[in-house]
Amino acid sequence: TPDAEALAEKDFDQDVIDGLADAQITQSFGVDIVDDVPVATVNELTTGEPTILTGRIDTETYDDPETGFTVSGRQIDGNGQLTVLSGENISVGNSTAGPGFGVKATPESGVEGQLGYDPTEAISEEVVIDFDYDVTGFSFTVANLYNNEFNQGEGVEEGHWAAYKDGNLVAEGDFTANIGTNQGSYDIELPEGVTIDQLVFTANEYAQGIPDGEDGQTTTVDSSDYWITGIDFSYVDPQGGGTGGEEVTGQTVVLDEDDLSDGSDTDKEGLSAEGDLNLAGEDLISIDYGADGPADGAPTALQYGDLDFSFDISSLPTDLTSNGDAITFTQVDGVLTATADAGGANERPVFTVTLNPDATYTFELQDQLDHAVATAEDVLSIGFTIQGVPKDGVEGTDYDLDPAVLDGLVFNHDFAVQIVDDVPVAVDDNAGSIDEGQSVSGSVMTNDTEGADGATVTEVSYTDANGQPATAVVDPVNGATVTT
Repeated sequence: TPDAEALAEKDFDQDVIDGLADAQITQSFGVDIVDDVPVATVNELTTGEPTILTGRIDTETYDDPETGFTVSGRQIDGNGQLTVLSGENISVGNSTAGPGFGVKATPESGVEGQLGYDPTEAISEEVVIDFDYDVTGFSFTVANLYNNEFNQGEGVEEGHWAAYKDGNLVAEGDFTANIGTNQGSYDIELPEGVTIDQLVFTANEYAQGIPDGEDGQTTTVDSSDYWITGIDFSYVDPQGGGTGGEEVTGQTVVLDEDDLSDGSDTDKEGLSAEGDLNLAGEDLISIDYGADGPADGAPTALQYGDLDFSFDISSLPTDLTSNGDAITFTQVDGVLTATADAGGANERPVFTVTLNPDATYTFELQDQLDHAVATAEDVLSIGFTIQGVPKDGVEGTDYDLDPAVLDGLVFNHDFAVQIVDDVPVAVDDNAGSIDEGQSVSGSVMTNDTEGADGATVTEVSYTDANGQPATAVVDPVNGATVTT
């Protein structure tokens, strides 16, 4: 429509422009509004590196209540049984390396005050350390643990340590003097991702050489005993949030093959362990609803219970065997089964892994696994990857009911399990004495513990005809002939 200035316009001879007041021009245009739709994204869970602190246990700190640990002991009573755990049972004395602590005791279990094995009752005293926090590693020193208690090479004293988490055995080992004739220093590396909350120290029978009357002692009088002179440990600061961006993984659990029915451990622990996936309460898939915002009741993120989880079979190891039989994997409804010699004459389940509704998993060991390294109680680590996809019926819509695209989204998560190898336990054989010209026969395996993997004789140590120590390799078919 012409404005006032246009309406006032005249032609050359001052005539008003006719019809201008009713003139009108119409023009159309449009604007496109693009709707904002929600976007779903798979999250990468990361956490800060924990703050690691260190502590020390020795004769100056063992009874300090503010140190984050409790040191207690068990004595052997008159009935040959261990007493109730108590800090009053801990003794302090002087070792060859300075002050040390042990267990108040009688001479039958070694020098009074040391931690010792009682050969008359076939049991050891105990020193137990309970930690208030998660311990990530430790080392310790001992003294008066002689490797020549009697004649050279005889009366080798031996100690034992065992590490636990929530009452479950995590790792253990034996030790003899490695500094001079009676002192030792040992640095223990725990499996990756594993922490402990308890240490138990005991003494074993003599590790080598059986003293007799010619030595002036017998095993019914004395056996291994020692002082603990110090324990250094590292632990996770319970007040520290940590820094960094390490990927969150599930808790690592540890099981020991010696707890199988044919394993070497006479005091069986469980063959099933539960681990935390560390996913409870975490946002695994986030949903951004944009400008429209979420509809009433729409989730801002999907958590563990909103996803269906399964194992990524393609990520599992392909070289696992059990007694030489190849292991294959199947899964049904979140339960993974490892089977040896599937379809064959020796088909048997080896282990199962179950994903639980509470964001935990359960690992159950049913048979032994072959370990690549033939060393005492080495650890086999098995890694698992699980994949979560949104369950049917789970959705996220914005205020004007546009849905987030959830198809094709996969949340991946890893965890691992450690399997400790079983090892045979050999016991010295004694066929008694015979007259010259006579013979004796028998099995050297009868009193041995073969363990879950089975065992064969591979080498024999003996004294030859010249009175010198010798060894012979035993052929698996023809055996070995030696002359003494």
